[in-house]
Amino acid sequence: MRLAILLLLLVSPLLGGPRVIKGQKIPDSKRVLEIQHALVEKGYLPETFQFNGRMDAQTTDILRSIAVSHHWQARHIPDARTLILLGLSKGDPDVMKHPNHLDYNKGAPEEVPEDEQ
Repeated sequence: MRLAILLLLLVSPLLGGPRVIKGQKIPDSKRVLEIQHALVEKGYLPETFQFNGRMDAQTTDILRSIAVSHHWQARHIPDARTLILLGLSKGDPDVMKHPNHLDYNKGAPEEVPEDEQ
């Protein structure tokens, strides 16, 4: 029985069946409202902004511009550092000091020395 369930879970996505999506892709409307209120409080959105609880273009663009201005990744928004900056996540304050993971290779040699491989 367990084997049948396991096989079904493995084969189902290949057949167009239900897929298991890991992680949150888009915040729910309650969280988006919290983000929008924080964006207004911090001055990123105008006070006349009409809260809608949706990750609309304006909200997305502002979150992306915050990430880009801090040289953080802007592909998946909001990321942890943006939420910490907006006061919406306790998070690890040290994460704010770390550069974007994509920047780690800046200035790195083209080839990795053999003894470091």
